[in-house]
This record gives sequence, structure tokens and C-alpha cells, in this order.
Amino acid sequence: MKQAARPAAFPIMPRPFSAVFPCWPPRRVLADKLSRATGIPLAAAPLPAAAEKSPTARYPRPPVSLIAEDFPGWGMNIYIGDSKGVSDTAQLAEHDIGIVINCAVNLDIDWVTMPEPGVAAHQLSHGSGPVRYYKLGLVDGDGNAPEMLHAGYQLMRSALLQQIPDKASYRNRKRGIFSSTVAAAAAARWRWWPIYAPGMPGTFPTLDDAIALIRDKRQLHPQEWYETPKPSLTRLAEYAIIRERAIATAEQHHEQ
Repeated sequence: MKQAARPAAFPIMPRPFSAVFPCWPPRRVLADKLSRATGIPLAAAPLPAAAEKSPTARYPRPPVSLIAEDFPGWGMNIYIGDSKGVSDTAQLAEHDIGIVINCAVNLDIDWVTMPEPGVAAHQLSHGSGPVRYYKLGLVDGDGNAPEMLHAGYQLMRSALLQQIPDKASYRNRKRGIFSSTVAAAAAARWRWWPIYAPGMPGTFPTLDDAIALIRDKRQLHPQEWYETPKPSLTRLAEYAIIRERAIATAEQHHEQ
């Protein structure tokens, strides 16, 4: 039986090639070959870097930034913010943000505004909060397994598709596609970047174009560009985009 078509913006990702075929060539070599075969350009190397690197310099930026308005195929806005922005419930409400994806492994947020009754003294507060909240723990740099990146990609896609039961025990139960989503990262770095990347090739000609847009929307200073995003995260994004296209092509052949 023919399978129902899924939204094109967030297709299902396969398992890493290295996990299935450990004898295959290095990822960059495989990525280059797949890029030529599919016609999908990789980000240029190296990424634009500041003339003078200043690891300790930090420049002001908005707590929450609108990155994509009415994202194609989903009719939603995508916001990106730092720990201060994502913990400001008034600002989340102002932007009609209903879903939060925390991408930082070293950032935890206490969302409980309606605690469960009868919590014992030795128990942590638990209950429900003002938004639907999902936690993905990424390291800001090297150390992330490809599986973690793809889990985040699928987490975002699945959160947008999730249908919440109309029951009193589900207090945040907006149905269907949500109006807004935001990704939080400690110190407003780029851990959230790779989970968006697989959905961007249809919107931007190259990965570099998408990076440039986000740098502009987040008002990043040029001296921060050498680490926003860090090369290791960009490589994961490149590989995820190629695999996303590869699995989409395989699914099309299967449906035919």
C-alpha cells in the first residue's frame, strides 16, 4: 500500500552510515561523493573568520531572535534565544511561543508553574508549565555523536507533528502545527544550529547562505563568526543534509 507523503521540510533521518557500514570511507570523503551525486552543495571551507580571534570577547545580542517567519511547509515562526530569553515567560507569551527545545547539555530550566499536589519534602517539584518543553543535550563543539544530532532533528519535527489528547491531565494541548518554537542554548551559542540545518536546503541555496542569515538575525559580531557555528557542528549539519536527501530519494523510489 502506498505510504502517505510526509511534510517535505522535516523528513525522517536514517542511521549513520558509519554505524551500518564501519568499513566505509571517512565521512568527509563520503559527504563529497554524495554531494556530487545529489547536486547539493556543501558549506564552503573554511567558514568566514574574524581577522582577529578573541575567545574571551562577548558581544550583546537579543535574548530572543526571530530566525524564520512562516517557515515553508509548516506555517510557523522559528525563534532562537539564550538562557535569559527562554526563561522569560512573559517574552515567550508575547511571541506566542508554545514549544521550547533546549539544546544545551549543561542548561536546565525549571518550568513548573502548576505543581502536582501532595509533593513530599524529599521530592523535587514536578507538574506542568507554560510551554511544551523538550530537552536535547548537545556539547558546544566536538564531542557530539551524529546520533544525538539526528535525534534533535527528529525531536523538533516530531514535536511539531504531535497531537495532544483533549484531557485535563494535558494542560498544554494546542493541536496540530504550533505557531512558534524556540531553541534555547547556554550563552546563546550554536548548539541549536545543526537540528535546523536538514530542513533548510529547500529554503537557502547553500549552507553558507543559511549560516549568514542566522548570524544576521542573531546580530552576531563578525569577531564571533569563527566559532558561530563551530566547524565540528557545521560538519554534522552538512552530513545530516546529505543523508536527509539520500533517504528522501530512497523513499520516493520505494513509493514508485
